[in-house]
Amino acid sequence: MSAVIGTPSLSRRAQSRVLHELAPARYNIPGKRYDKHLNPNGIINMATAENSLMSTELLEYMHSHLLLTPDHLKYRVAITNGVVDSTEKALPLYINEYAHPVISVTPEHCVPGPGIGALFAQVIWALCNDGDGVLIATVRFPIDGIST
Repeated sequence: MSAVIGTPSLSRRAQSRVLHELAPARYNIPGKRYDKHLNPNGIINMATAENSLMSTELLEYMHSHLLLTPDHLKYRVAITNGVVDSTEKALPLYINEYAHPVISVTPEHCVPGPGIGALFAQVIWALCNDGDGVLIATVRFPIDGIST
């Protein structure tokens, strides 16, 4: 475990990913890229999830078959058709009202995710190096009058 407390930074693992795996050089491919009209024999980069070859066709299909509203772009669509605030708006209000933090929480501080376990895993992966440890307290409640 790291014994020295210094300037906060990303873990060595996260820094390496940013520098090597996510660096723009990874996506620099030799030769000219494919273009339907300008370079039909070009190289198709399969290293990204972006489907640039079908962007126009996908947009045309979506615009002709779907009616999207701003509610569809929220983390979840409210049952009451968007009357309920999104997670990013509701979470700071809840935390500030009940936890009384020293520094008020704003929507910029909040990141919605699929669950607390996944969010913890992302934070720990980015901040901790191999061999570092994290202690997470577990709350225990009595069940039917029996102490645990």
